Amino acid sequence: MQLDIHTLSAISTALLLGIATVLGTLALSNRRHRAVVGSFAIGYGMLAAGFVGLSLRGLVPEIFSIVLANCLLGGAIVLFWRGARHMVGKAPRRDVEAGLVGGLALLFLYFTYAQPNTAARFLTITVFIMLTSWLGGAELWPRAKAGWGAERLLVGVCLFGTLLFGARIVLILTRASPPDLMHMTPPQATAFLLLPIMNDIVLAFGVTWFALSKVNDELVTQRLALLEAKEEAERANQVKTRFLANMSHELRTPLNAIIGFSQIIKDGLMGPGKPIYANYAHDIFHAGEHLLEIINNLLDISKIEAGKTELRDELIDPAKIVDDSIAAMRVQAAAKHIELAADVPPDTPCIRADTVRMRQVLINLVSNAVKFTESGQVKVSISFDAASGFRFAVADTGIGMAPDEIEKALEPFGQVDNAVSKKYAGTGLGLPLAKMLVMLHGGRLEIASMTDAGTTIAVHLPPERIVWSRRVAAA
Repeated sequence: MQLDIHTLSAISTALLLGIATVLGTLALSNRRHRAVVGSFAIGYGMLAAGFVGLSLRGLVPEIFSIVLANCLLGGAIVLFWRGARHMVGKAPRRDVEAGLVGGLALLFLYFTYAQPNTAARFLTITVFIMLTSWLGGAELWPRAKAGWGAERLLVGVCLFGTLLFGARIVLILTRASPPDLMHMTPPQATAFLLLPIMNDIVLAFGVTWFALSKVNDELVTQRLALLEAKEEAERANQVKTRFLANMSHELRTPLNAIIGFSQIIKDGLMGPGKPIYANYAHDIFHAGEHLLEIINNLLDISKIEAGKTELRDELIDPAKIVDDSIAAMRVQAAAKHIELAADVPPDTPCIRADTVRMRQVLINLVSNAVKFTESGQVKVSISFDAASGFRFAVADTGIGMAPDEIEKALEPFGQVDNAVSKKYAGTGLGLPLAKMLVMLHGGRLEIASMTDAGTTIAVHLPPERIVWSRRVAAA
């Protein structure tokens, strides 16, 4: 039974090109191990080109179909040796590689033109491949002894290849002439073509296994590093939270005394004094109140982050919360000639919430609206339905914010940087604190704003916080 060598060569070439493409793609996507995988990818491409050259024997000059084709096959095996050296962290021996390929080319030129001898050519390429296979296996052997892995598989491939090509040498030396590639029998094709191709496939599998295992090891290492960094960040955040809580308590105690005594001096409760002292006391009083507000906000945020803030749910009347927030800012609004308005439907139901925290949220929002509105109106409205839940909205006609400024305003200590906002004192804690308190209630805080067109901040509470059976004001 004769075997069509052209069909076999076409199948082999397609298979080798496929392996070269897969390994080439893997090399491009893995920079750290590109030298290893890239050496094997180029080697498989050269193997495919060599098989194409061999299949064209008789159709193109022998310099291409014999000399160049076999040099490509030899160069491919040299590249496999280079890849093995990269695996174990060694630099390629380019001088030895060039000498091996150059010597192979000279021998093929001699046995093709000077002293034509087909058996000598077969013997030359077989000895060459056996030698370079042995070199690659020797490089990987120290690592292969450590245990099962890609290196051990590749050593097995090199050993099999060495034995296979040794058997080919025996076949060549014991025959009167080597088998003609154009008229091989199935056993001959198996020994001279199919088994080497199978060896190449297993070699490609081992290289791919090596590269993917290294990538997996790197991913595991990165994951452990990220987990460690996350734990370190959490520990640092806890230390920061404890520091803020402790310092807030330590600062608030003497600050209360400063505010109290400055108020006594300001109001002249212990008798009249010089007017200048009253002015100084007025400044001290307001500066102390501002500092106390900052400390209280810091303490609230640190307690929320530490998970130590507990809500005291009670039945409350939303209309009263709205009235309280407007009343708290009436003086400041009047000083700027800003109209404060409320839109509370008459059938507004009660809600379950922490009265103190919900009042704190609305006062913060109304305070911000008045602070950043030069003229016009600040309006607090209520809406509700069974599907979307309960909604407080604070709308103003102030300076507004750009989309990127909204995100910044919701960060602790984040302040919108524009000409109007710089006129007012603040630390940027009001909105972040309001957002955290709303989230503790299971709700969300949304901001809709446009520069120079005003801002609307909405507090959404989930439907389960609405008490539909109570539409009268809570006690």
